[in-house]
Amino acid sequence: MKNVRNLILAATMMACSASVLAQANQAPNPVGPPTTGTGATTTPTRGTGAPLSTPNAVNATAVQSSGQSNDPYVQKRQADSEAKAEYKERKAEAKRQAKMEKREAKADLKAEKRASTAERNEALAPAAAVK
Repeated sequence: MKNVRNLILAATMMACSASVLAQANQAPNPVGPPTTGTGATTTPTRGTGAPLSTPNAVNATAVQSSGQSNDPYVQKRQADSEAKAEYKERKAEAKRQAKMEKREAKADLKAEKRASTAERNEALAPAAAVK
């Protein structure tokens, strides 16, 4: 008896969940009246009654004549892209400049080393000749 009750309860729960999922996946009904015919010649609609072949009003006005979008998210993405490119250019220039300064400093250090080595050798040369 207990097993039968559990089976009925499980079957009921499955039927309820299936009906809820079926209702959630339904497409909206078109607003306009149905056209006459078998349906083979009708054009698909967006659910608002407008056929899919006509562009959305939002898409038609989304781009200005200058080629930039009216959408604030697209404008932000473009501005971020431009700022990133500018940052990369400045970073590359700073890196080139730092490398050049490092090369110059290294050359100066080598010159100072050679000069100090030459001075030391000159100072030690008379002491070595005396022995």
